[in-house]
Amino acid sequence: MNFSLIPLPYRILGSAIIFLAYSMFVFYGGWKECSVREAAKQKDQAVAYAKMVTDEQQKGEELAKKLQEATTIITANEIERKKNVSKVTTGRDCLNSATLKLLRNETGKDETSGGTDAENAREIAPNEFASDTEVAEWAIIAQTEYQVCAKRLNSLIDWNNHE
Repeated sequence: MNFSLIPLPYRILGSAIIFLAYSMFVFYGGWKECSVREAAKQKDQAVAYAKMVTDEQQKGEELAKKLQEATTIITANEIERKKNVSKVTTGRDCLNSATLKLLRNETGKDETSGGTDAENAREIAPNEFASDTEVAEWAIIAQTEYQVCAKRLNSLIDWNNHE
C-alpha cells in the first residue's frame, strides 16, 4: 500500500491542472509560431504587392511621358503643315453647299454629329462653298487627331501587355 500525505482526489486534480497548464503552454507556443509564420507570409505578400504597384506606376509614367513627347511632335507637325497650306492651295471653291451640309450632318439622317449645337444649327447658304484651303486644313486636323488617338491606344495596349 502506497501511503501519501496528499489524498487521491487532490493528486488527480493537481495532475489535471499540470496537464492543462502544459497543454495551454504547448498550444500557445504553437499558435504563436503559426501567427509569426502567417505574419511573415502576409508581410512578404504586402512587399510583393507594393513592388508590383510601384512597377506599374513607373511603367505608366514612362508611357505617359512617351505619349506626351509624341503628342508634342504631332502637334508641332500640325502647326507647321497649317503654315504651309496657303503655299500649296489657291483658296478656290472645292466643296459645294450640299456637300458641306452632308459633312456637317445636317441631312437629318444621323443625330450623332460632332461639333457644338451652334455649329450644327448654322444654316448653310445655297451658294456657300468650302475652299481647297479649308479642306486641306480639315484634313490636317483629322490626321493629327487620328495620330494622337492611335498613340493613346498604343500606349494603353503597351501598358496592358507589359510583363
